[in-house]
Amino acid sequence: MSTTQDLTTWAQERLTKLYSPSEGDDAAATFEATCSPDINISVNGESTTREKLKQDITGASIGKVELNWDNCIAVPKDDQNPNDAGIVAGFVTLTRHLPFRIRAATAQSQSIVCFQAKVESGPASTDQNGWDNRRIVELHQTVLHKPFNANIHATHPGNTTT
Repeated sequence: MSTTQDLTTWAQERLTKLYSPSEGDDAAATFEATCSPDINISVNGESTTREKLKQDITGASIGKVELNWDNCIAVPKDDQNPNDAGIVAGFVTLTRHLPFRIRAATAQSQSIVCFQAKVESGPASTDQNGWDNRRIVELHQTVLHKPFNANIHATHPGNTTT
């Protein structure tokens, strides 16, 4: 049985809901519906636990988060059912708009993520929230965190007085 949503769209929607939940979204339920209970995870080449990933994702959702997807691809496990399982990989840039200001500008940070997610289907069912049976069983991420530069010059560049 083939599901209707392709793997790339599925992964982008699930990861977007994890990193940038809408008001009223249950972050824990989204995480459970996205990640397999026995998921294998590595971040920057280091193995990590499911709970640590869950804590990092839910703890980083302070303020508004924008996601910019780039060069996402999917390689299906089975060409007859290309949407059921496979590997999804790509880049996503997360820009966090933090709830405080530096000078007059909103504080921001940016994370650039190169990810590879192995998606598999479980038993055919949907839960009470309408999630399908696909889950990420392996997730490998290379992440670079960058603060946005804040222009904090004491004087205007054209001002010659001290």
